[in-house]
Amino acid sequence: VTVNPEETNLRPAMSTTVELLACNGLPGEARLFWVNGDDEVDYGVVESGSTRVQSTFKEQRWRLRCEKPSAEVECTTSDEAEQHLLLTEASCRQKPTTRL
Repeated sequence: VTVNPEETNLRPAMSTTVELLACNGLPGEARLFWVNGDDEVDYGVVESGSTRVQSTFKEQRWRLRCEKPSAEVECTTSDEAEQHLLLTEASCRQKPTTRL
């Protein structure tokens, strides 16, 4: 599912924002997704070797996925001001879900 969050009413009614740093340490491009129940909302590409800063709210699920090499990491944001979602070669071998 690809949705423009600006055109929808998907934002939670929370005032506390946090910064999610989605870091792609793999040779291929990755895509950042906000997980909304069973759906994924596509927030676009994180190029190889780059970091994307995404404003979000606490207790939101995010997923960073790379197709080649195949890897995926996921986190649920907490009330920390800044949080990291890091995709590395180790992500290809580890369990994909992490709680921050």
